[in-house]
Order: sequence, then C-alpha cells, then structure tokens
Amino acid sequence: MDPDSAFMFSLCSKNTTKMVRMSGAMRAFNIRTFGSHGSRTVSLHHMDNRIVVVSIIHQTRKPINAEAVYLGNKKFYLFPTDPGFLNLYCHSYLEGFKTITDHFSELVGKSVESIYIGESCLWMLDHLGRENRFIDRIKIRKDHDACSLSDANVLRVLRKNSRCYTFHTTNNIVLPQEKKKFDVLRLFWTSSIAHDTLFELDCIEIHLDETWITDVQFKEILRFWLDGGFQRLKYLGVGVEQNFSIDEVFNGMQYEEAPERFDYYYCYGKEHSEDFEYRRHITREDGKKATVLYNSWYAALVVWPDFNGKVLENLA
Repeated sequence: MDPDSAFMFSLCSKNTTKMVRMSGAMRAFNIRTFGSHGSRTVSLHHMDNRIVVVSIIHQTRKPINAEAVYLGNKKFYLFPTDPGFLNLYCHSYLEGFKTITDHFSELVGKSVESIYIGESCLWMLDHLGRENRFIDRIKIRKDHDACSLSDANVLRVLRKNSRCYTFHTTNNIVLPQEKKKFDVLRLFWTSSIAHDTLFELDCIEIHLDETWITDVQFKEILRFWLDGGFQRLKYLGVGVEQNFSIDEVFNGMQYEEAPERFDYYYCYGKEHSEDFEYRRHITREDGKKATVLYNSWYAALVVWPDFNGKVLENLA
C-alpha cells in the first residue's frame, strides 16, 4: 500500500489507524511542518522522496465534494487535490495543526522532526512547546509585516542537542547555556551574536553569513581553534566588515600558502576555493589541519578532513 493510500485508510477509524501503525508502513517517514501567511501544512517525508502533504485550511462551512473524517473525536472535512496532497478543512488553524500532527505522530511513532515557519505562525512553536514536543530542525523566516520574534518560543521546543537551527531575523541572538550544541547552526540577517556565545558553541558547522565581524574578532576565532577550541567544528563561515585585513589576522601566526585550488564539501554544500582571493593552511598542536579562505566580504575556516573524507594531503 502506498503512503497516500495508507494515510487515507488510517482515517477510516481508530482500528485502521492502529493497523497502519502496527504494520510499520509509515515508520520510516519524518514529520515536517511549514507555516507562512499563505500556507500551513503538516507533511510526511521519506528519503526516497515519497510524501504526504496535508494543507490546513480555515473554513467553517462544508466545502463542496469534501468528505467528513473524524480525528481525535472531532469532525473535519478532507479533500484530496493530487496524489499525496490533501486539504484539511477545520474551524481553527490550531485545532487542525494539533490534530494532524497528533495523527501523524501516532502513525510513524515519532514527533515532529523539523519546522519551517514565518513569524506569523509562531503559534505553532508555542503549541509544540506546551505539548512538550522537541524538534531537531527549526528554520524561521522573518515575515515582512509580522511582529517581533520571541526567542523563548524557539528555545522551548529545541532539543538540548538539536541538529540544525536556522534563524532568519534582524534581532540579536543570545542562546542560553543549555542550547548551544547543534550539528549545524545557521543565522541570517542577524545584527550580531554575542561574542562569548560564539566561543561557547559546540557545532559541526556554523554559518554566520550576514553577521559582519572585524579582523581582530576573526583572529580571536582562529586563535581559539588553534588552542583546541571548537572540538567538533568542520566549517565556520562569517561575513566580514569592509576594513577587514587578512594580513592583520595572520600577523604573528604561522601558516602556509595554499596555491592549489580545491572544493571543500560540508554537510549542505561546498566551497569553491577559487572564489577566494586568499587560501592559507594552519595546523594546531594536536596535528589537526584547517584552511582559511577569504575574499572581500566573507571568511571561512574549513577543517580537514571534509564531509566527504577528503584530507588536506590529497588535494593535488
């Protein structure tokens, strides 16, 4: 039975829901949510691109051709639009969101994996926090006409060791002590991140593309890594200020020029070294090697081996 049919079958009764859950037909799927001004969806995703997407639509009257379904003892109207895509009509977004996430969680035996929302849909996070649900991946986009972002709602639902946190906001970022371990941390449109917070992060990748720092600050980052900091770090990229001087960064620091060009693969992409004017290798006392890449607006520290296992000695 394909996922779409299995999901539709699960809606017939509590017994069919139990049958789908016990069959394990949807256990390999992950639950994701999306929220913006124009769309609110909860979806199931499989690694081979199979999906079931439910759009939550606020409508008080029965839509034409929609079928009545009962979820959590509440009546909703469901209308398939395309294979794998369905509209769920309900009296309130929160009611529909809660009901469908609960139903998906029962089918796959796990909670929400990731959420991508605009600020107008932060109520999704607020609800998940009250339900004590914890999420591995959060991506927040700043809506043009939305209210200011509340960090508390975000931090309440992040796992202590969440894997990926992407934050689009103009606010300053200050993360509490218990929320500083991520596999991937991406901050965009961020006016600043507290300097002490940066050195306390425990991440594999840190992307601060639009957080502009000085040459003095970047030198402190390199010194911190050379002294044994950022133990798990593979990639750190950051925007730099206009008067940034790479020569000032390396003043008094041992390094080797890196004339050869290479591609460095990180978790979600790669850096082309030919896009950078400067490429310099550095080595710390434990023998770990890294390369600093720099152009007029961006600097990156890439630690070897890369995500694909390529080591510095094998660049040629």
